[in-house]
Amino acid sequence: MRNVFHVFLPLLRILSYMEAPSTKNKISLAILVVALILIGIPMIRRSVRSTPATRVNVGKTFEVTLDAQPETGYQWDLLASDAKRVELVGHSDPAAIVASRREVWTFRAKAEGTISLFFGFVNPDYPNMVAYKTRAFIVIISP
Repeated sequence: MRNVFHVFLPLLRILSYMEAPSTKNKISLAILVVALILIGIPMIRRSVRSTPATRVNVGKTFEVTLDAQPETGYQWDLLASDAKRVELVGHSDPAAIVASRREVWTFRAKAEGTISLFFGFVNPDYPNMVAYKTRAFIVIISP
């Protein structure tokens, strides 16, 4: 918990240099800061989760499997990859996703190196919304 307060200390210092707010405003601000700490940090920790690195050789294919919840309207979207080192060669069709409750993404390793694949669980009906949750996969490509 000490690290949380350390993060918000600069904000509190800035606020202390502002004109003196009324007692009511101070209480409102304190409640807001506590709410952000208690609600925001656990949400951030849950939303980003990484998995152990996958090792693959150049020219070989590999799969990334993600849990799906098709009834919610959300689906996984590839947010970022390295097109010079990997190529997307396949993705589960919608019927397979409903049946298995898993989305499978198939890639081919093209060049040596270490890359990260970032996926976001998004609602395609709202393209400007932030992903509900994200997953990162590290891939180590050997010759």
